[in-house]
Amino acid sequence: MKGILAIVLIAQLYTYTEGCTCFNPDINRPIACDSDFIIKTRIKSNLKSPKGPPTVEQTSYYKTSKPRSDHIYKFNGVVSIINLKKVYTADNSAACGVDTLQKGKTYVLSGRIDEANKRLTIDLCGSWIRPEPISNATMQLLMEFKNKTVNCPPRIVPS
Repeated sequence: MKGILAIVLIAQLYTYTEGCTCFNPDINRPIACDSDFIIKTRIKSNLKSPKGPPTVEQTSYYKTSKPRSDHIYKFNGVVSIINLKKVYTADNSAACGVDTLQKGKTYVLSGRIDEANKRLTIDLCGSWIRPEPISNATMQLLMEFKNKTVNCPPRIVPS
């Protein structure tokens, strides 16, 4: 019994000590180019976590306002089947989760669409997170994404 308890304790410590590591070999390619979605939305809750030990899975979430159609700048998928009223992330920043969004504030967010679970996901490595107010240059870039005129450089894969 003590052996099982020791293994569980070590596993828990490993979960907390493993840090977020981002690897983006192509630093000249903007994160938004690799995102499945870019939206402007208001955060309606603090980060909500499921019961149980922290995980690296994207199971925690923020409740959000459903973005108006003119606040959806990029969406690679079918909007009607994805839950736009929540944005999911990992439980904590050590697992690359975004735990800094503030209830009541509006953000421009980009990330991945989890089609299997029909939800939006964000993380510290592959998401673009900008609080309002948005600069003119950022707004211009968002409109380029919306109009599909943004020039994303080709992905460079190291050999």
